[in-house]
Amino acid sequence: EYIEACLRLAGYHGDLLEEEELSEVLDQAIRYAGLLVNAGRPEGPDLLIRAKRAQEQAMEKAARRMLYARALPASFFEF
Repeated sequence: EYIEACLRLAGYHGDLLEEEELSEVLDQAIRYAGLLVNAGRPEGPDLLIRAKRAQEQAMEKAARRMLYARALPASFFEF
């Protein structure tokens, strides 16, 4: 349940979290899923794969945001 909650938080509210917060949520999900794998729990591998995919997607989004921020002129952000 904990990992599912982390993944839901990252999926539904990932854009509202600071990058560091989102990273921490996903790191915790990966750590906990790893513990399930080590304990031999059958759901562990699937949850670990899902958590790592979510982390990769979050990193890709962060990289795209950085590229866009660099590509756009500063005047774009002035209102």
